[in-house]
Order: sequence, then C-alpha cells, then structure tokens
Amino acid sequence: MEAIETSELSRTFEVRGVQIRALDRVSIKVGLGSVVALVGPNGAGKTTLLKILATLITPTSGRAFVMGYDVVRDEREVRRSLGIVLTGERLFYYRLTGYENLVFFGSLYDMSLSEVKARARELLELVGLSRWADVPYMKYSLGMQRRLALARALLHDPPVLLLDEPTLGLDPV
Repeated sequence: MEAIETSELSRTFEVRGVQIRALDRVSIKVGLGSVVALVGPNGAGKTTLLKILATLITPTSGRAFVMGYDVVRDEREVRRSLGIVLTGERLFYYRLTGYENLVFFGSLYDMSLSEVKARARELLELVGLSRWADVPYMKYSLGMQRRLALARALLHDPPVLLLDEPTLGLDPV
C-alpha cells in the first residue's frame, strides 16, 4: 500500500467566468516512510493538491488515496490518517493558551483526556514551546504559531504528514 496515491487528478476553478486548471492529470505514488517535497512556482497547484489529499476540496476529476482510503468516499478515515499544516490558517482559538489549544484539538481524536494532556506537553517540548505553553495563542509570534500548528498535526501520531510551506516563519534552526 502507498501512503499517498493519485491517478489522473485534476482540479479546475472558475474565477470571474474563466476556467483555471490548478491541477492537470497528476499521478503520483508516495511510499510509506518516504519524504517527498513538491517544488514549483506560485500557482503551480501544490497547495491545491494538499487540500485535495486532506479532503478540504474535491477533485474535478481523477482519484486520490491516503493510506488506501479514497479522499472523496472515505473522508473520515483519510482525516484520521494524516496531520496537516497549512499556510495562513486561522484554526486556533486566540484566547486559549498553546497547551489548551492542543488539548482541545486532541480531544477530537479517539484519545483519552490524560493521553491528550501528556501528548500535548510532549509535543510542546518537541517544538520548543514548553516555556510558552500557558501563554495565550494571541501573543505567539508567527514562528511560534507555525510550531504549534506542527504540534497539532502530530497529536494523533498520523502515518502521513502534509506540510504546506513548512519553513515559512521559522528560524533555520
């Protein structure tokens, strides 16, 4: 089984009456344990591909699978199989602390509260935010926000991790 597989995947958007093809018959296979980078100019369809794989948008044609699950028919299983970090997302609660945000999002998975709390602390340490665990998200810098997003993507230890512009806002270290 492949971690990710697409077959003739296409996506078209209509913008002011003009059809724009963001993806044109993309076929890829990514094996388990692989690290793959998509490189291309702005507007090449990289984010569109990630959003299709994450079940956030549907393909116009073709098929896509994550861990063998169809992104259109098996949304729930696909979402359980992956963690995702997107650019420009506003999916955290600004008044909650980093730790409280992770506990909230962790509670959406089939994890016990004690497991979620322990995992949140572990991940805050991993991404270098343990000192700021009890600081409200609204006070986080862009880099801190990106690191918290990575921690959230790792909460349920998914087999597939999708990162859109993973170094945006982060220090080289």
